[in-house]
Amino acid sequence: MIPVILSMFGLGMIVGNIVGGRLADRGLEKTVRLLLIWAILVLSAYVYTSH
Repeated sequence: MIPVILSMFGLGMIVGNIVGGRLADRGLEKTVRLLLIWAILVLSAYVYTSH
C-alpha cells in the first residue's frame, strides 16, 4: 500500500509542477492568489477530516 501512496504523491508533484509552470507563465500574480486560496481551502479541510 505504501508504494501506491508514494507513487500517487510523486505523480501529483509532477502534474503540479507542469500545471503551476503553465499558469505562472500566463499570469504570475493571479496564479499566486489562486494557489494561496487553494492552500487555505485544503488546509482548512484538514480540520474537518482529521478525525
